[in-house]
Amino acid sequence: MARAAEGSLRDALSLIEQARAYSGAEITDSSVRELLGVVPEEALGELVTAIEQHSAEKVLELVHRFQKEGRNLQHFAAKQFVTSGICWSQKFVAPIPN
Repeated sequence: MARAAEGSLRDALSLIEQARAYSGAEITDSSVRELLGVVPEEALGELVTAIEQHSAEKVLELVHRFQKEGRNLQHFAAKQFVTSGICWSQKFVAPIPN
């Protein structure tokens, strides 16, 4: 929720209130992820596997599924690809020949 609030205390408090209304007395990680539309962490593994297998069909199927579920694709792309950028560049970018 702190990341979603992007440093704004007012936004963070608003998100806490929304989470409380959405979840009831017990606010859990999964309920907050659902509220924010965050793609589950295990989805990154599925996506990386599909990319490793050069399966554009599987990649598009996953993106379509996330979209259909109402997931926040912008958040997913920013979080997953930026935080895994080292893995991404080492595995999928071909070296430039001399």
